[in-house]
Amino acid sequence: MKTLAGPLYAAIIPGRKKNVQNKIVLITGAGSGLGRELAIKFAESGAITILWDKNETTVKQTAEMIEEIIDSNHHPIKQTAWFVVDVRDENQVAQAANKLRNQFGDVDILVNNAGIAPCEPFKNLTSETIREIFDVNIMAHFWTVKQFLPAMEKNNCGHIVAIASSAGIMASPYFTAYG
Repeated sequence: MKTLAGPLYAAIIPGRKKNVQNKIVLITGAGSGLGRELAIKFAESGAITILWDKNETTVKQTAEMIEEIIDSNHHPIKQTAWFVVDVRDENQVAQAANKLRNQFGDVDILVNNAGIAPCEPFKNLTSETIREIFDVNIMAHFWTVKQFLPAMEKNNCGHIVAIASSAGIMASPYFTAYG
């Protein structure tokens, strides 16, 4: 039987948990789903959670959920903040990044989680829908990394997490543009 070695082993068998206490963690698409769950877990671990989403109602709800959990469990958290940001728009990302840096400092962990997955047959997809999928699921990663990587390099510290899907390697007739 072969054993796993090197990077593959590290990817499959997690090591010790990283201490995120007081680290600034930015999560895109934090208004619902996986983004919301990640935000809650980071906050419970003591991170300063910064929530970005294009939906003001849901991102505000995530922040309120975090505040309730933190208050009821007396978790040591410094702060949670939310911003309405459409990550498809490079200018909005740059403006929000500047506000974030001015208010909190450099981001320690960037979690590119925002994503959309319309479930339609290929022939039903409009050009606008295809562009939106690519702008949210691909281009937004470039806009956020462009904003936060330089400080991470300067500080010789930081993490960038890109949430992806197995749809990129497994075909599905209703996720053609997404995959």
